[in-house]
Amino acid sequence: MKIALKGCNTETIVRQIGHTTILAISGGKIIPRSTGVTLPAGRGYSVDVDLTGDDLWRVRRVFRRGGVEKVKGEQGAVFREDLSDVVYRASCFDTDTFPAPQPDLQGELFPNFDFSGKPSQQEGVLVK
Repeated sequence: MKIALKGCNTETIVRQIGHTTILAISGGKIIPRSTGVTLPAGRGYSVDVDLTGDDLWRVRRVFRRGGVEKVKGEQGAVFREDLSDVVYRASCFDTDTFPAPQPDLQGELFPNFDFSGKPSQQEGVLVK
């Protein structure tokens, strides 16, 4: 499915990502494009940030070498509040966590419960 992109102001993107995040990713280097910006992350990787037609952000981890461009990860429908974190995570090209997996809500909500169905012994209490 092709996502409709729309033009945006580079200053707006920089303000929403945050100067500190941009410095951490690219040392402050920003390549403006008509629909967003590219932040070079090193070793052929960069992070493309684009404004979509529904006023949300699309963040892509892109590997460029020898004139060939390959998208290594993409997260769409990113809200402004989450943009800085998603862009930074996309820049961490040494890890394969982009796009990040959804959190394990079962483990967070019930830390002492074993979801395998087997009884377990934790801190002297039998949990079933």
